[in-house]
Amino acid sequence: MEAVEKELNQRKQESTFCLSIFLATDSIWILLVALWEKLNRPISGNSMTYGVEIIALLMMFVTKKKTHMQLKDMRVSRKNLGPSMIRAACICLIAIAVMVILKLTVMRSETFVDWSQFDPTYVFTSVFQEFLARGFLLTCLINIFDHKEKKHMAVLLSSLLFTSLHLYYGFNFMVGAGILSVLLGYVCIKDENIWGVSLIHFVFGTAGMVLGLV
Repeated sequence: MEAVEKELNQRKQESTFCLSIFLATDSIWILLVALWEKLNRPISGNSMTYGVEIIALLMMFVTKKKTHMQLKDMRVSRKNLGPSMIRAACICLIAIAVMVILKLTVMRSETFVDWSQFDPTYVFTSVFQEFLARGFLLTCLINIFDHKEKKHMAVLLSSLLFTSLHLYYGFNFMVGAGILSVLLGYVCIKDENIWGVSLIHFVFGTAGMVLGLV
């Protein structure tokens, strides 16, 4: 019992340290983006995406070097892989159907699908971002909180923190990203791995881009 309590305290301390590093990095990133805008040198969407991926890699490095936690502790594992991918596929099919209906009824245009917006490298972006949001942030917050509703609190707060990284894309995009992030948080907790939510992230983002919804 004492050994278990000691391990939990260690994880709490290590998660608090990692979260502090993220908050500092996130704040610096937002300030740099604001400064760049102030200098009338707008940052491209691709550069913003690369920035988030760099932050994800940094958090992975910090976790590896400064804690006893392994990647599998942050849901980078094959646990429940089959059921999670089936669940993700069902969610993706429903999402695509809703987007197509929305496109047909609300956002009619000459070009229904713009395949020039398809980016195959977005699959890597989805994995990196899901590691950051669901693997890293969600896990750290669950380790830190002691409240009985800690999973709900962790999902909400991790979603808000992840949404802050999308500040550059505007209010509407942030609201959409925040709502999707909450959904993915609960799916990830059920799945116990990041692969299903990575697939959902990829399909939502890709379908939204080729249909001209984002």
